[in-house]
Amino acid sequence: MVAGRTAHARNMEQGAESMGAVTITGAEGSTVSVATSGAYVTSLAQQYAGQITATLKNDYIVNATPGMNTATVANTYTDITAGGTYTLKGSDAGVVIGGPNGQTLSQPVNVDGTGITTSVNVIAGDVGSVTYTAGSQSGVFTASSGNDVFKGGSGDYVVNTGGGRDTISTGSGQDTINAGQGGAAAIYLDSANNTLNLQGADTVYAQNTGAQTVDLETQSSVSGSASLDLGAKANLTDSGSGNYVTVHGGSVVNGGTDEHITFDNQEGLYGLEDLVEQQSLSGGTGDTISASGFLTVNNSTGGDISVDGCLSFLNARGSATVSAWRSTIYGAAGENALNITASDDTYTDFDGSQGSGSELFNGANSTGDINAIGGSGSNTLIGGSGNDTLSGANGINDFVFIKGHAGGQDIIKDFGKSTSNIVDLSSYNMTQASLQDMIANATVAGGNTTISLSDHTHVTFVGVTDLSTQNFKP
Repeated sequence: MVAGRTAHARNMEQGAESMGAVTITGAEGSTVSVATSGAYVTSLAQQYAGQITATLKNDYIVNATPGMNTATVANTYTDITAGGTYTLKGSDAGVVIGGPNGQTLSQPVNVDGTGITTSVNVIAGDVGSVTYTAGSQSGVFTASSGNDVFKGGSGDYVVNTGGGRDTISTGSGQDTINAGQGGAAAIYLDSANNTLNLQGADTVYAQNTGAQTVDLETQSSVSGSASLDLGAKANLTDSGSGNYVTVHGGSVVNGGTDEHITFDNQEGLYGLEDLVEQQSLSGGTGDTISASGFLTVNNSTGGDISVDGCLSFLNARGSATVSAWRSTIYGAAGENALNITASDDTYTDFDGSQGSGSELFNGANSTGDINAIGGSGSNTLIGGSGNDTLSGANGINDFVFIKGHAGGQDIIKDFGKSTSNIVDLSSYNMTQASLQDMIANATVAGGNTTISLSDHTHVTFVGVTDLSTQNFKP
């Protein structure tokens, strides 16, 4: 056993990737060359070397050989510089895997660490591959190069990956996974609650029994998209774009741009059960969202939202398409360009009264009842085939009924507030003569006027008794 270890780093360019090596003085005057791919793991390897150097007077360094290796002295550091299968037992504080004396290790290494009895820090610098199996103790595993495999145990681990295609399977411990930029890790999460920080085109699959906390930050330099299935009660903070995410009941997603997000909650689609397992998205931009159950979307801009259940869309901005069994939509305060297209089965409640600019609500493809309120600007409110109630509030409004999409008993609540309000009878092929006939045959009762259209749509103008052909656009 030899005490004493120093470190330095060297870098080399390989294609577009920055490849490097951190050299650490090892057992009996030898050195271990730890290959690294990317700035993130290079920095971690340098920190690792510095920490070892700082504690050398209390540490022992041994060079492992394939087979059984038992550390009987506290704070033992083990070097692995050749391919093979290794079993480690005892008080290993660190394991360094790399090439001997400046060489690059490119042979597969398999390490069984289930017998280690202390917290351990493992760095895998083999450009071939390293398979490491953890046990009941906690630790750190850094896959600095190559396509490595980490198999978790019952201990809590921090797992760091670089530019390789690493495979990570967590155990029953609560692990933290830092998947570095440029890599494409395959991550399988067991039933424990884990924390993930993702920057590559990673694939994640989680069991439904854990509650995963994930930070997704894909960079423009990353080729490909991340694909995540995070299970139930996940909490995802998303600053990436163009990724594919699936979460289950009780999950929360924050942020994301042009993401493809599926909220999958199959229990009690239309019942009160969903109130216990609510799902929510906050702050997304241009996302394509598919959901079952009860979904709340808040402070999002645009997107395409389809919910097999109930949708609550709060502080809506931009242009969005909404399809749900039932939806409630509230425009954001001060929003001046809100454009909502809805096609719901039973009921749509749209409130754009906080908006200050032009608003468009298009319910032409909705078969359910609509209650739509415009803002203070110029509003276009398009009814569907259900029983609709439209209110232009204080704006200048265009109320639209499209033949083939209209129907039911519709109400316009405040048509008389502005002389500039107009009703657009699209595709009814009305002439001035037919408009006059329609008005002449209208029913006036209780201070309201009801007209009938050729497709049996009935529109009641609340508080209006003096309709004229100038109020209509044929």
